[in-house]
Amino acid sequence: MLDSTPTSLSTTPTNELPFRLLAGEGYIKHDNLTDGIIYLTAYRLFISTEKARDSSIDCPIRSIDSIYIKDHI
Repeated sequence: MLDSTPTSLSTTPTNELPFRLLAGEGYIKHDNLTDGIIYLTAYRLFISTEKARDSSIDCPIRSIDSIYIKDHI
C-alpha cells in the first residue's frame, strides 16, 4: 500500500486561507486559476472563484477518483 501523505508541507499563515483547517490537516500549496484560486491540503481540494462572490468548491481528496486536465491552468 502506497502512502500518499506528503513528506513536506508548505507553511502559510492559516488566516490567509479562505477556510478553516481541520484537526491534523496540513496546507500543501495554492495556485492561481484564470478566474480564481485553487488550494490543496492533505485532506481537500478547495477551488474559489472570483466571478461569483462566495462561490467555492470544497472536495475531499479521497472522493476524487481521477482527474482530466482540459486546459492548461
